[in-house]
Amino acid sequence: VFIGAGGDPWDGVRFALSNGSPLAGHGTDVTDTLDRGVASLREHRAYLEALSPDGTDDATTFLRTNAADAGPGWA
Repeated sequence: VFIGAGGDPWDGVRFALSNGSPLAGHGTDVTDTLDRGVASLREHRAYLEALSPDGTDDATTFLRTNAADAGPGWA
């Protein structure tokens, strides 16, 4: 997957998923699970600290903003 990272090349990736595309054609309503997602992300302190070492990153804002940007019916 990562050329130059050492080891044999691996071509087993069938697809990659991402959020935030202005060309998105698929999505899912997360209304009933968003609070659980926020709580789960908050437990990953090391990940959040790596994103924002000064502690200013807020999982709630990040997830809710991304969900709202997806538009009505998806968030």
